[in-house]
Amino acid sequence: MKLEWNEARKHFEEHTIWLDKVEMFWFQHMWQLIDEQGLTIYNSLVEKFAVYSRLYATIKIYREFCEVACEESADFDFNLSRLSFDRIIDKDDDVEEYVYKDLIEGLVCDNRTMNTIFEVIKSKFGLTTAFCSLWLTFDNRMINEIYGIFDIDDDDSDEHQEYSTDCPINSYEDYIKYLHDDSVIDAIVNSSVTGNKGAGFSWLDQNL
Repeated sequence: MKLEWNEARKHFEEHTIWLDKVEMFWFQHMWQLIDEQGLTIYNSLVEKFAVYSRLYATIKIYREFCEVACEESADFDFNLSRLSFDRIIDKDDDVEEYVYKDLIEGLVCDNRTMNTIFEVIKSKFGLTTAFCSLWLTFDNRMINEIYGIFDIDDDDSDEHQEYSTDCPINSYEDYIKYLHDDSVIDAIVNSSVTGNKGAGFSWLDQNL
């Protein structure tokens, strides 16, 4: 069996941070890459828990990056996710409760699982693209300036139009397009490097 994106998405959505929820497109892309490595397939309860461990490790990595890169209070408390475990494991009355307890304890995002996800990120992205893929989920309004996307206001003349402050990423396809857009990548990498941006890059570099 496989944990498909349509099912995994429900768990990712429980842990979004941003109002625009662009991070869901990062999660979707990551889940696709994880799936390509055969890491979403399971044939037993233990393997199923390992797959969910990778899911929660992906969430934890994203939230830890946000804590460092934008000082967002985003600590991932794994214990809060246990309320939804009944629907994850499809409890079997013939299995003793302690078996589930032991498996749940083993699902905590340990270093081995975290490193597995970091390896996927490193092999599929590389450092710079990996950083941009994360940064783009919350700092993306530069796209409006790059592509001349203005606020719609019929009363404004062309000379007084202002760049839109709306999020320009409205679909997974938008996210992938801009992630592979050299102009967008250049704007992220070469715009003013704040302390937070540098800290986020260093954190990712140390973990990859």
